[in-house]
Amino acid sequence: MPIYINPPGPPTDPDELAQGTFDVIRESFPRYSPRESQLATIVITALTLRASQINDLAQMIPRSIFRYFGANVLNLPPDAGAPAEAVVVVFTRDTAGYTIEAEREFDFNDPATGQHHTFALLQDLVIPSGQSSGSGVVLARDDGTQANNIFNATVSPIDADDSILRVDQQGASAGGVDEEDDDDYLDRLTTRASLPVRPVWASDFAALVRVQFPQIFRTLFIDNFIPPDIYNAERAVAGLILDADGNDLEPTLGEDVEAYLKTQREWGFIANILSATYTLVDATYGFTINSGYDAQDVKTRSQDALAAYLSPARWGSSEGDGRDFTLKTTVYFWEIVTVLNNVIGLDRLTNLTIGVNGGAQVGTDVQLAGAIPLPRAGTISGTPDPTANLG
Repeated sequence: MPIYINPPGPPTDPDELAQGTFDVIRESFPRYSPRESQLATIVITALTLRASQINDLAQMIPRSIFRYFGANVLNLPPDAGAPAEAVVVVFTRDTAGYTIEAEREFDFNDPATGQHHTFALLQDLVIPSGQSSGSGVVLARDDGTQANNIFNATVSPIDADDSILRVDQQGASAGGVDEEDDDDYLDRLTTRASLPVRPVWASDFAALVRVQFPQIFRTLFIDNFIPPDIYNAERAVAGLILDADGNDLEPTLGEDVEAYLKTQREWGFIANILSATYTLVDATYGFTINSGYDAQDVKTRSQDALAAYLSPARWGSSEGDGRDFTLKTTVYFWEIVTVLNNVIGLDRLTNLTIGVNGGAQVGTDVQLAGAIPLPRAGTISGTPDPTANLG
């Protein structure tokens, strides 16, 4: 957290403030000794008492005041969080037909934790005459992740209803998002304040999108591109939006991001959000191991290392948390060699071929498809030397 947003508080003890004032006077008059009856002492004591009260009041202003400033001045609202969502199947006592009204509350008893969570029906659930069950969406009453990943909960209406025989949960609850805390929000706010008023370069668009939409973890924009194949367009950018695992967020956020960028860009600027293009990359290799290492363990770790190298969560990023990355259109053969040779316990490679999933594998680089391409690990097959210890 930047210290200028949350600086150390000033002194609030009036005696400490008064003593500091007396010490300053002694720098000019070393033999000065304050007495209670002196006018200077009375004035200093009164002023430091008032100063201590002001200092104490200043520290009572919460950092959350910046939420109002960011939302209303910089158009950067904090992420308010979201409730978890689940699907329930309601069984009725007969087939007479019933309507379960929206906002009807149900208690979810999570069998994994024993905790109870309140969910409410999103909209009216109409069970037509002749049927004895119907399904509907319910939302947790509280925002946050605490009601995510509930399976096979014991579900019951909070208010008794003779028409309901039982309620079953279908699938798992998901979608809950915690409210953004002050520290995370102020980090985004300071980043937004440092950006240009209007984005111009691809890097400006990338930073702006990531700040404005906290769901987006990784993003990369390129200049002068209009999909699908115009690479020399002036005043145009296009980019990917990904979560922390490298999954494409265009299907759920693409329209919102494009609409937001239209309000921020200069007139005549074109900004597009691309659908991510993933290429599965296969690798087949043989290797020997160093003495004292288990071959099966080295094999597993080498395959994991290749999968991490080919992960869209890290592709194009050489350091940090992977959030910042650069355009990289090729899986380089010798980078694969380096990744494998860096696995502890792996002595040397005896062979290596790579290729697009399902196609021919060769000992050369693999070109990825798409304007901003991303790889994923396909079939990774490592074979230790037959004479190695297989554990």
